[in-house]
Amino acid sequence: MTKTFEDIFRRYEFNKTEPETLVSLVKQAIKTGDGIREELKRFREITEKLLKILPDKKVVVSVDPSKINDLESFKDMYAVGVDGSLQPVEGFGGYWFVPTSCAMVIFKGGPSSQPEVRVSAFIEKIKEFEYFGVGSEAISRMMTAETKAIMEWAEKHDASDRSVLFIDGPIVDPPFLVEEKYVKYRCEALTKCLQKNVLVIGCVKRMKARFLIDYIIKTFLSSETDKNLIRNFAWDSHMVTAIFSKLVISSACGILSTIPVDISEIDNAHKAYRDAGIIVYSTYMQKDASSRPLRLDFPLLKDHTANVADYTETVLKAAYAWSYPGIDIPLPVFLAHNKCEVRKGCAEILYSEMITRSTSTDPFENFMNEKLKG
Repeated sequence: MTKTFEDIFRRYEFNKTEPETLVSLVKQAIKTGDGIREELKRFREITEKLLKILPDKKVVVSVDPSKINDLESFKDMYAVGVDGSLQPVEGFGGYWFVPTSCAMVIFKGGPSSQPEVRVSAFIEKIKEFEYFGVGSEAISRMMTAETKAIMEWAEKHDASDRSVLFIDGPIVDPPFLVEEKYVKYRCEALTKCLQKNVLVIGCVKRMKARFLIDYIIKTFLSSETDKNLIRNFAWDSHMVTAIFSKLVISSACGILSTIPVDISEIDNAHKAYRDAGIIVYSTYMQKDASSRPLRLDFPLLKDHTANVADYTETVLKAAYAWSYPGIDIPLPVFLAHNKCEVRKGCAEILYSEMITRSTSTDPFENFMNEKLKG
């Protein structure tokens, strides 16, 4: 097997570790590995028990894609992927400089058409002492730029074009982004999309949530024994991965998905969106046996009249139609993520360039610049 640069670098770092430390860590790694094996065995047993409880509840559904008659029509949709990226670099004098990028990839004629790429990039300057956390402020600015891109596209979009908008990440941003002005603007952008019949789907890869576990406990389980059984899973992602894996091993094929759950009450951020007119549902999907589960969020207007089960089916079909082998997220948002990514090395070089260009003829200014830079 060909070794990547990352593999070589990891081995280099391993070999540079002091022998005394390394011996202790290797012994601990062996011991920990044995414990993980026992934990996996326990999860297998728990999953087998759950699969005897849940099938009648229709919590998990398997669909053969070859039997989806209208699947090709979803590939003909006007498809858009949007994502933002940032990379903070500590600067001088209490300032942080944050190279930020937002990318939108647009397919107007299906996946075989030439995509249009729109990228906006800028460098934010943040005073550290003015904010509780530079990271959260940087994310807030990036999400505002992403929302602006969605709003501008939605305003110009022709409602007669059947379309889907894939967002990299959840529909509702991290819990700390509950500032009223921002939430109002974000919900206006989502509302504009929904009013123009745009199917909006948030594709979440980091699935640290427990809403599905809590929903199953509250809705389907009456026995405390069964409730305690499912509580063994720390996150939905662990439970969903375990159940989907067991079903695949048991010869289940095709698209696997879970029941949609209204998540508008799970935290203050989601409640703020609900109060601003947007409710959010979420489901988990695995497009095939070799793929990882993906969480799909989708917004609806608070006063919607849609059948949620039917709408969820439409979301799953669109996500599946725009997914390809070897890629766990739909193609438009996969490309948007790659187009916008700001890497750490890039950010550091940009900062170095800024420092170089700030060189002055004044000795005091140069001395201060050198001493205060990160």
